[in-house]
Amino acid sequence: MDRFRKYVRTDMALEACPNEENGAYRGISAREYERYGVPVTEISILNEEGASLLNKPIGRYLTFSVGKIWLLCDEDQRKTALAIGEEIKALLYSFGDVNTVLVVGLGNRHMISDAVGPLTVKGITANRHVKESDPELFDKLGSLCTCALSPGVSAETGLEASDIVLGAVRASGASAVIAVDALASKSVDRLGTTVQISNTGIMPGSGIGNRRSAVDRQTLGVPVISIGVPTVVDSSTLVFNVLERAGVTDISEPLEKELENGKSFFVTLKDADTVISETSKLISRAINVALTV
Repeated sequence: MDRFRKYVRTDMALEACPNEENGAYRGISAREYERYGVPVTEISILNEEGASLLNKPIGRYLTFSVGKIWLLCDEDQRKTALAIGEEIKALLYSFGDVNTVLVVGLGNRHMISDAVGPLTVKGITANRHVKESDPELFDKLGSLCTCALSPGVSAETGLEASDIVLGAVRASGASAVIAVDALASKSVDRLGTTVQISNTGIMPGSGIGNRRSAVDRQTLGVPVISIGVPTVVDSSTLVFNVLERAGVTDISEPLEKELENGKSFFVTLKDADTVISETSKLISRAINVALTV
């Protein structure tokens, strides 16, 4: 079945990581722990060998297994937001002196499975205008200087999201960016139940095979934390996983052709509107925690 793994599409470092028993952990380290009762898996890509193995940039990838976000009680939501927020804050401070943070919601606000970024931005407490107009009041807020932007998609604006974000970084003087986007998973069980953060930036549209210019340190000139939530599974990946679990070891030519066609179709949750709405609220809450000083 190895030659058919090209049909497995995932943006999750945890899912891309090979099985340790296969001896393929060269250049990769992994550990598991809990924060406020939330299970966290950290995958660190240490060198170019690990980056090539996972097809992801060198850096840290934290996956929070939070369960069905839309069903969490208020206390569990609070703990989960604290867990994610404190890890985001730790990444921010690892960059050194961070004064102004630009929060970017990537994706298409008119397509619910791709709207987690824009919806998250709606819940961010932006305050840069307060700092500009009333510095004394700003000092009492107890927060980093924050601005927020949802750049839309190129089909709407005619511009790459990375170009719009770069302009905002220069205009705001941001020393770090937090970018939020929807991701693709290889498992339906992860849709709306996991959150991935990393210090490597993000490639808008990669989840649906529509890669755009990267939103990362190289493009923007400042460090970028990415926050992603898996909201879709492509149908080829879904079928491949079903076949694998069923013990099918050989794929016929007609079935392979169907798998190839399925790379253009994506599956999301039946209640995606509720799931994405609640997930976006959780992430915006976590970011607001991270930006509190």
